[in-house]
Amino acid sequence: MNRMYQWILKKAAALLLVLAMSVSGVSAVMAAGSGWEDLQITISWEDENGNTHTADASAVTVSDSGEGCFWVMLPPDAPLDALAFSASHPDHEITYIPNEGNILEGVTDAGNVLDGFSFVPVTIYDPESGTQETFCLYVSTQTDQPVIQGQEEPEDDEPDEDEPDEDDEAARLAAEEQARREAEEEAERRAQEEADRLAAEEQAREEAEAEEKRRAQEEADRLAAEEQ
Repeated sequence: MNRMYQWILKKAAALLLVLAMSVSGVSAVMAAGSGWEDLQITISWEDENGNTHTADASAVTVSDSGEGCFWVMLPPDAPLDALAFSASHPDHEITYIPNEGNILEGVTDAGNVLDGFSFVPVTIYDPESGTQETFCLYVSTQTDQPVIQGQEEPEDDEPDEDEPDEDDEAARLAAEEQARREAEEEAERRAQEEADRLAAEEQAREEAEAEEKRRAQEEADRLAAEEQ
């Protein structure tokens, strides 16, 4: 099994893991082990003058059970297609995907909502415990405090003592279900696009190798004919 094929399998596995979390209702957020919020993720980039800038991601807890993700705010002029990734943990030597210094792929501006699909998957492997987990990294150029989809924002006014309207509750549940379905479809689309792109690259590489072998054989045949 060549290195390219191994890399394709690892990339597809990471995408499928994120998709499985989305379908299971975890909103593409990992139920991380103890100390996940101590993971330090830094994003760096160069401006048009060649100056390097950095921004640190913040851990965001999205449920009472401790599920979380990471959110980083960048200036509006930051190049989303040229963001370098780095990460570290104060207590563990961890292996990361993307690798240290790699350019993040598929970055989209998450805006101001932690929506469950506008993220970059970050997989970590702890060789000490043998555990592997995947987190979601959101990149925004609008806010450093995201709104968590599915959670109500705090109200400024006094709480309403009346019972919630059933129609409003049904509409809210329908909207959440629609958002979940759209997140699943988007995750599937992104996974398929990535798989197609990787397959096309592998096919192009194989065709180039075959063409190179064909030309080498033609040259060998030509030299043999001249010797005769």
